[in-house]
Amino acid sequence: MTKTDTHNATAGSSPSTAFFVSDWRVEPDTLRIFRADSETKLEPKVMQVLVYLAERSGEVISREELEANLWTGRVVGYDSVVNTIIKLRKAFGDDSRHPQIIETIPKTGYRLISTVKRYMPEPDRPPDGREPETGRSIVSNPRRIVLSIAAVLLFLVMGTWLLQVAEHTPTNGKDPREKPSIAVLPFQNIGADPDQEYFANGFTEDLITDLSKVQGLNVVARNSVFIYRNSAQHEQTIGRELGVHYVLKGSVQRAGNQVRINIHLTGVADGRNLWAERYDRELDDIFQIQDELAARIVSAMEVELAPADRRRLSRNYVVSVEAYDEFLRGLDYYGRRSPDGSLLAKAHFSRALALDPGFVRATAGLALTYSRDWIDGWGPSALESLNHASELVERALQLDASIPQLYFVRSQVKLMQRNYAAAIDDIEKALVLNSSYADGYALMGWILHFAGRPDEALEFMQRAIRLNPRVPAIYRLVLGAIHYARGELDQAVELLRTGAEISPNYQQIRVWLAAVYAAAGQLEEAEWEAAEILVINPEFSLEAAESAFPFRDPVYRDRFIADLRKAGLAD
Repeated sequence: MTKTDTHNATAGSSPSTAFFVSDWRVEPDTLRIFRADSETKLEPKVMQVLVYLAERSGEVISREELEANLWTGRVVGYDSVVNTIIKLRKAFGDDSRHPQIIETIPKTGYRLISTVKRYMPEPDRPPDGREPETGRSIVSNPRRIVLSIAAVLLFLVMGTWLLQVAEHTPTNGKDPREKPSIAVLPFQNIGADPDQEYFANGFTEDLITDLSKVQGLNVVARNSVFIYRNSAQHEQTIGRELGVHYVLKGSVQRAGNQVRINIHLTGVADGRNLWAERYDRELDDIFQIQDELAARIVSAMEVELAPADRRRLSRNYVVSVEAYDEFLRGLDYYGRRSPDGSLLAKAHFSRALALDPGFVRATAGLALTYSRDWIDGWGPSALESLNHASELVERALQLDASIPQLYFVRSQVKLMQRNYAAAIDDIEKALVLNSSYADGYALMGWILHFAGRPDEALEFMQRAIRLNPRVPAIYRLVLGAIHYARGELDQAVELLRTGAEISPNYQQIRVWLAAVYAAAGQLEEAEWEAAEILVINPEFSLEAAESAFPFRDPVYRDRFIADLRKAGLAD
């Protein structure tokens, strides 16, 4: 079996492809591993990685090779391979620090170090029923090599086709195991006025928010779709890169009080245009247009709406068009994720509230923007910003308790207060209201990490990355911290280092990177990071770090502070 063929093996495998890894029997066709009375089912991608490593037992396989052969045509975050290896180790009960099955080669890749041998089903087994001889390779017998190659050639065509269907066919009732997924690409501003770009961007983000209310649908996050603004790539290509079943694309033309919207929905599997519509309306009808759009899109994808989904899709607010216009401007600036953008977003959200004090979504936007100061360390006082966000949330919840962003902000506040149960409760409420809330899953991962539950935290981060595959710097911070907590320093270094390259002035990333380098014994790199932290914030101290990060476990906290002290940071 060649390296490029292995990823098809599990799609069309037969019982003859079963093999042993140490004393575990592996059955690729059933996605299960067995030992004595123990049985564990693996995810398809996890089994594919296991088969790939087993076929090259003893070889060092790089992360890049695994991605190229097993995630063909897919956009994946750095952690996709890492998390798959973690799941394999967990299934085998292997220890990354003292591995018996899979060894990590720092900065290089992975190696399956356990004995691999072919499984001999009846009647091929010896008469005494013994297992095959220890140490025999899967393909050690010349006759079996020929049979294996013939089997692979047979499975290759069917396996490739089956994998493509499994990965790219829209879930319109054919595969009930997976939610249908959609990417809403940034609407183009095709009017004569370039200053109307904010309207197209804000309209896009608002539509993403509306569709995210549907529990039976996965919606890609804004961060990952807005990189395709003005892209000339075909919708089918973009959809495959983002790993979705459908892509929505459109344009907005606004002139005075008139608005024209063109929109079409494409199926990624075959590139067919499934639905298209054009709206020529007055701007005063914008809310009705959005309601119609959301309903028509969901209908075209054949997604069944639960009663709760129907209620969430029905707008329960009426605001002036002027206030909504300011709200869209605020969304556009908030999405830029910069200090200047944050200031402008606050100004526009505040104007929207001045025009309509009961506009709760504008209040939620303002609260999010203030909480962003705390997350990113912007503004003169991050804690003061978080307190202001908290006041806005409590006021808004009295008017409308159905806005998920309100619970997101309150969850952040509860985390900083070390009230972990309340923080988890609030973010769970946000995720019930918006099951595609990528940042919500990431916040849950951050909370669970500080609460001393890093394994669960990693699972939530995996969900966040599925919804936001263009992994932002803050996700890399959370993932890096989780791996640091788990003692997986190589993964933590890579994630945090990449995050620092994306956002060089992000203080929190550099703080964690300094700690991780120190823990890994890379003191020169740790000291360099410490110097960068002091350039960003000359007032930084270990005392401030201890109060800024809400550790539940004092042992973990002390370990973190000790590593920062090793890096050269002072009390």
